[in-house]
Amino acid sequence: MVNHSPSETLSQMVDLLDKERQAMLKGDLDMLTRLIADKERLLEQLETYQPDQKNDLSALRAQVESNQTLLASTLEGVHSVANRLQVLRHVQRSLETYDSLGRRAVVQILGAARSKGVPESDLNKFAMIKLCVFSTPLALEGTW
Repeated sequence: MVNHSPSETLSQMVDLLDKERQAMLKGDLDMLTRLIADKERLLEQLETYQPDQKNDLSALRAQVESNQTLLASTLEGVHSVANRLQVLRHVQRSLETYDSLGRRAVVQILGAARSKGVPESDLNKFAMIKLCVFSTPLALEGTW
C-alpha cells in the first residue's frame, strides 16, 4: 500500500466521492462497485493519520452526506420500481374482477408473458454499494 500525505489522501477521497456521485447520477452500478475497494483503501489511510496531520474534513463530510442523500433517493426509486414491477407481474398472470353478485373473482391468464425484472446481480451490487456508502460516516467518525 502506498502511503500518501494526508492532503493527497483527502484530495483522492474528494475525487473518488465525485466519481461516486457521477456514477449514481448515471445509474452506473458497475462503477459504484469498482469504487468500493478504492474508498475502503482511502478510509484506511485516513485512519492512520494523527488528528494534527489532517486538514479540515468538513468539506469531505458534506460531500459524503450529499452522496448519502443521493443514494437514499436512488434506493427509494429502486424500491418503487421493484414494487411496480411486482404489481405488473401480478397483472400479467391474472385479472381481478367482480361477478354479477359483486363477489371478487380472479381470472388466471394462460400463457402470460413473463416480465423481466431487475437482474439479481444488479440487486446484489446495489446492496454492496448501499452498505459502503452508508457506512462511510461511521468509518470517518473518528477522523472528525
